Amino acid sequence: MHQANRSVYLPGISEESQYHQTPDIQSSFRVDVPTLSKLEQSQLVSQIMETPQSPLYVQPTKIKPKPLKGYDDREMKVGRYLTLHRITYRPEIENIYSRNVDDFEQTLTISIGRKSDSLHDRIGPEDLERYVIDFYHAFREQMVLREPPAEYRWMLWMVLAKQSGNIDLHEFQFMTQVLNEECDTLINADVERTFPDHPFFATKIGGRFVGKEKLIKLCRAVGVYFKHIGYTQGMSLILAEILLASGGEEFEAFKFYVHLMKARKLQLHGIIEDFFSMNHFLNYMFMQKLKMHLPEIAEKVDDFCYPEHCWLTKWWISIFAGYLDDYLVLRIIDLVLVTSILSIVDIGLALVFVLQTRLLKADLNDFNLIITNIGKQPEILNNHPNKIIAISRKFASSLEEADRFMEEFGSKSDIPSEIQTRFKKHRENFRTYLRADNSNEGIGHEDILMSVFSVHGKVQQFQPKDPTNRFSTTSFLMQ
Repeated sequence: MHQANRSVYLPGISEESQYHQTPDIQSSFRVDVPTLSKLEQSQLVSQIMETPQSPLYVQPTKIKPKPLKGYDDREMKVGRYLTLHRITYRPEIENIYSRNVDDFEQTLTISIGRKSDSLHDRIGPEDLERYVIDFYHAFREQMVLREPPAEYRWMLWMVLAKQSGNIDLHEFQFMTQVLNEECDTLINADVERTFPDHPFFATKIGGRFVGKEKLIKLCRAVGVYFKHIGYTQGMSLILAEILLASGGEEFEAFKFYVHLMKARKLQLHGIIEDFFSMNHFLNYMFMQKLKMHLPEIAEKVDDFCYPEHCWLTKWWISIFAGYLDDYLVLRIIDLVLVTSILSIVDIGLALVFVLQTRLLKADLNDFNLIITNIGKQPEILNNHPNKIIAISRKFASSLEEADRFMEEFGSKSDIPSEIQTRFKKHRENFRTYLRADNSNEGIGHEDILMSVFSVHGKVQQFQPKDPTNRFSTTSFLMQ
């Protein structure tokens, strides 16, 4: 897993005045001109932003972003059609989905006391937000046991992530233009191999691969915002899945990913930060539960000396995006959002449980082929995603069991001190979540404190170089 160097070049600023991350982990980006004081550095950036010839010049008017409408959502399989195109060709799946939609809409309507002439009258964002906040237990049960309607899924996800990050559109646009040659090389290589056959990324619109451009910008902004993590190889898979679910709205996709990284019960950043402390813990928890529930498989993995980074780490960092069917990945994200990141361990166990007959008969070669291509196995494909979710819940840990696993891992003598130190913080965050009243869980008020990229207030008024571009308001670095 490769993490890119954090040195960056800002558009409109000469090489002599580059931003760099300082070696001090607590420090922010700075202008690397040793003779300038911090005040002078700030004044220099302000001067650049106030120069009409600069691409960072601040116009007096506010940005009014226009959504990209150069593609057909159904044809490009984005937004709600990301789910619908997977279920309409199988009547039995479509029937289950239709019942779940009816159940969701009926439960919501009754819960919030909404009056309507027809069950299928359009439910608005205000209705969804009220349902999530005021009737969270009912909402959580539906997200776990059934599923939300495809047309409401993204709105529900954004309600759950509403308070995360407090990121301004102008800051996001600025971050998409921060140039880092090493990071961009890694991002471009990742994007090229991310869902290469998916129509959103493989189709040219107006002579450009707009889907790829959007994903590149999203990856770049994530790499800049999480300045002490940067862009890490493999991030593009989950970012692409989120971008597709959002309907191609990269700013909303960015805010949602920030929620996954920072929410106290999710802490995705712990899987990919230096020393990968949460990744090591999830691996430990998976193997311990595998020994408890599927001991023969655990013994086989041990006999093969099958490396955890060949399968588990890839699953965790991507939340299975790119390894399983889109429909199932969306259901896994539904589950994780209303439970915790620990649920991905249970999903992994459910997959192994479904495949255990063939895995037990497999030699090392076949075992590796099955695991590597797990999403293509008929046992997985032929099971409804909700069946996989239901199986995973049988492996779900109680609060006490989860806490015990954390305590055991935290006290292991063979764990390097750097991992122990970082994991201690994650453990405290999880304990705060696990022991909290479930009535407010997942609504977005439980973010942890992280040191992230920020620029002084001027950047909040930043205007892009080409605001008339109908495909992208921040595309000039892509051209």
